[in-house]
Amino acid sequence: MLRQITVLLLALTVIACKKDKQPVPKDDIPVDQPGHPTPVGTVTGNATTKVIGAAGGFLASEDGLVLVKIPPGALTSAQTISVTPITGEAPGAVTKGYRITPHNLQLATPATITFFYNQEELNGSTDDMLGIAYQKADGIWMSIDQRFLNKVDKTLSIQTNHFSDWIMFQKLFIEPRAAAVVPGGEVELRVRYQVNKVNSTNGEQPIIYGYDIPKKVTKRWRLAGDGSLISRADKAYYHAPMEVPEDNPVAVSAEIDYGQSAQLLLVCNITIMQDGFIVNVGGGPGAGSYRLGGPSGGVYRQNTQSTQLFGYGINTGDVTQHIELTFPGKGDGSPYAWSREQNINFTLQVKRNGVITVYEAVWADNVRWHNSPGSIVIDKYGNKGQYISGSFNVSKAGYENGLKTTTNVTGSFMVLYTGESSN
Repeated sequence: MLRQITVLLLALTVIACKKDKQPVPKDDIPVDQPGHPTPVGTVTGNATTKVIGAAGGFLASEDGLVLVKIPPGALTSAQTISVTPITGEAPGAVTKGYRITPHNLQLATPATITFFYNQEELNGSTDDMLGIAYQKADGIWMSIDQRFLNKVDKTLSIQTNHFSDWIMFQKLFIEPRAAAVVPGGEVELRVRYQVNKVNSTNGEQPIIYGYDIPKKVTKRWRLAGDGSLISRADKAYYHAPMEVPEDNPVAVSAEIDYGQSAQLLLVCNITIMQDGFIVNVGGGPGAGSYRLGGPSGGVYRQNTQSTQLFGYGINTGDVTQHIELTFPGKGDGSPYAWSREQNINFTLQVKRNGVITVYEAVWADNVRWHNSPGSIVIDKYGNKGQYISGSFNVSKAGYENGLKTTTNVTGSFMVLYTGESSN
């Protein structure tokens, strides 16, 4: 990560020559929306701090996904700068939030805030439609118009004279961004827009809750894979085949006309699966790919105001699996960063050849415990008797040796919502 930051710092010295021209749909949302306030995010991990003075300097978040670069002359005296991970409360957020302090500090020249992203943040959208926003005192999130996008290094940067709570989000996307469906099932897709240029001032736009994009902006829908697709201007309906296809997931794309010569293509991946979990484990004694097709389900627990999902693998000889996921509330499509403090947990138990390995969304070093990078995303949260579906990524799942050894665990799920429980 140090080498990556060093290369990025060199690139930022010439960042003014690489301003990104953001594509904008031909027709903005026809309603002037002032933005929607949200609660302030709660802390989900450890802060990183550094004393930076008039000479400038840089500071990265603990997970290495956010970098703050302060140029020489921005500060007139030494200041303690902190970056702390928080819950991502902004509409359309695709990452956790980051609290950069002190909030009341005004910089003489702009600092640069850079987010590192990966393919997960692009689900249902594209690099060109990623944005960075900060939260004002009234709870409204403001997107910065001018940004600096590097598709090769997968970084997105903005410049600012103040520190606040920051988030990376999607401005334009297919809803759902990704989906799971049973064989023979149907998924309704639409294109939604998250910011409103009608209310743009001083190079900033308020983030609003997603609005359907004007019908004439969506030019065509396409399907790559098995099943069928019916499109109706701004909406499309995907019908899954009666059996799980060999090539899975399938991809549904929407071509958007944003008034420029090149097309903007949004893609939603749809996984056709039976009830249960699909899990991929990168390392350790339990490494491999699993389909947990045994008993599974989801329940909302009133005492903790959280949802618990569970699934079991079908016992095949000496190989068994069991998974549990918990997250607050009932899921609104935003990513929930792993946090023991916020009851956002992941546990996977794999037994192979008599050896039981437990993977968790927490890891340890010689100093303290850490919440793992990654998150759980809920694509659909149905009513009782319907499905809860989504995906998860634990990029540093701890296992063995006091959870000091880590690996990557990813997966998707679709389980039946059985209702609420008082305990």
